[in-house]
Amino acid sequence: VAIPMGVKTGKVYQKKIFVTSSVYKGNNIITSMNLQGISFLNLHVETPYTVLKNLALNYFQEEINLLPPDIKDMALLQILLNRLNKKELDYFKNIEAPLDFINALSDFFSNLRYFGIDLENLNPDFFMQKNKGKNLILLYKDYLEWLKKNNYLDVESLFCFVKDKLKNCGPINDDVYIILEEDKHNKDFLDIISKITSTEVECIIKSVTPRHRDTVTPDFNLSRSPYEEVDDILKYINLKQIPFDKVEIICSDFNKYSSIIYQSSAKNHINCSFENGMPIINFDAGKLVYLYIKFLKSDFNSNILISLIESGFFKFENKEETISYLKALKIGWSKPRYSSVDFAEKLFSFFDFKSSENIVQFIQEYFIAINDREKNAKDKLINKLLELDIKDIDKDIILKKIESMLINQNIMQESAKPGSIYVSSYDSGGNTSREHVFFIGLNYDYIPGKESRNSTVGNEEKINISER
Repeated sequence: VAIPMGVKTGKVYQKKIFVTSSVYKGNNIITSMNLQGISFLNLHVETPYTVLKNLALNYFQEEINLLPPDIKDMALLQILLNRLNKKELDYFKNIEAPLDFINALSDFFSNLRYFGIDLENLNPDFFMQKNKGKNLILLYKDYLEWLKKNNYLDVESLFCFVKDKLKNCGPINDDVYIILEEDKHNKDFLDIISKITSTEVECIIKSVTPRHRDTVTPDFNLSRSPYEEVDDILKYINLKQIPFDKVEIICSDFNKYSSIIYQSSAKNHINCSFENGMPIINFDAGKLVYLYIKFLKSDFNSNILISLIESGFFKFENKEETISYLKALKIGWSKPRYSSVDFAEKLFSFFDFKSSENIVQFIQEYFIAINDREKNAKDKLINKLLELDIKDIDKDIILKKIESMLINQNIMQESAKPGSIYVSSYDSGGNTSREHVFFIGLNYDYIPGKESRNSTVGNEEKINISER
């Protein structure tokens, strides 16, 4: 990254805020610059989101109740199911995958909110099918009412909120803002920052020119499976005795490959840190919650309970005796069949599921963390679960969200660390200046940048809406 010379020489002691899409990426870029002999005093890393949130809280003295993405998804699913149950959505009445539809609906509403488009600016005639437009407008109306009722401000509206507050406001500080030009809303964010500071805003572009690699020819390796692919790379690193903190592995499909790398590196005693963290299900606390849900949904199948007790992360006395006893009873399933089991009453008290708080209590009672990493993962999972404890959302929706969250959400995000291989994604990797970089998973199915689209709202419909 090329930092403007004025920042290096003329503004040594001023507070500098380096704005990137993630704190971890920003820290990696700063570390990379330090390795190249470039350093700064009073340099802080923030994201556009944290800059705007801090403005609202610290300068405008506004208490902002921002809507977490997980709660937004649950609220939209609740709104959709309510309308479907009332048979009020004729266009979407046969929708087969509500959770997939919610992602597309959320993106559509996010764009409407970001550009300040309210109900008065929408018309069913803007859409290719009028009944489709009516259905989407009805869902959008319910969403806006839900936000108001629960006193939430969604992230997209935060841009509009801060812009509105800055209309009659002069510069607030003289901080130096260094912005990595990558965010999709970058122009609007630059407009906001230019009104905040009395100092010129520095906008930089990440270089795409290879550094010191003009004569390097990449090697290609063909593997029969992702597991073999990971093993081949780790074996090569060990064989060549490459220091771990000289290595970065960039994944085309981060969640898929990070899980494999995590398992293989642990087996081979290789230290790794993960830019985007890892899916919750990879950690013992995530596996405990997975078994909790599986046991609950199976009507308390005794085989699942045995698996739970056998696991190394479930706190339980006399495990072997209990397992033999349960197998001899041949319970099968159903809570009443556990009447002769002395620990059943206490255990089942955690399975009267009403909210995510029940699962949190279950974790606190029974989970064993085998190391600090697992303990930290448990704490982060508990925080995520507590965020989902919303009163006006059906418990079945909360349970579905938790199931989805275990597989699709990551925790334990990290910056590059000494003594560790750094595992990053194709979209945001390559910021560490490490000497040995491996790209993994570049087969046809996982080539990054394959075209995708939101099929909920077509391009012509978007044009109709934007023209208004």
